[in-house]
Amino acid sequence: MGRKFKQFLMQIPVGQKCVEAYEMVEKMIYMMFPEGDFLEYHNLLQYNHIHKSFCLCAKKEWDAALEELGRARYHAEQMTKCGLRKGLRHLSPLMGLLEWEPSQEEGLQTDVDDFRECLKNNSCFDPLREREKFGKLLE
Repeated sequence: MGRKFKQFLMQIPVGQKCVEAYEMVEKMIYMMFPEGDFLEYHNLLQYNHIHKSFCLCAKKEWDAALEELGRARYHAEQMTKCGLRKGLRHLSPLMGLLEWEPSQEEGLQTDVDDFRECLKNNSCFDPLREREKFGKLLE
């Protein structure tokens, strides 16, 4: 169930990479997990917010893009924390039936590391680099 739901969510913005598509993904995740126990969905939310920021940068909505990056950083931190614990379960009635085990592969970067690399390697964020808030996201 969990894998199929995630695959479904990832298909929503395909072909229509726009803020509205990414917002729909978020709404569906928040409906499925009203308690906020996103576990592995923190990763999906992290990248969802990053992709929203790409869209906002393209529209030169710099403040909104920076806000989305702040949300992405939060989910990267939460996903990194989840990756350190085993036997976690969702609280929602439907998804609570599934136990989630984090990947234990050696040598992989954390989600926070991936987030920092994304900020460093995407030129669309160049107009934000001088802002103090952007610098704090890289810490």
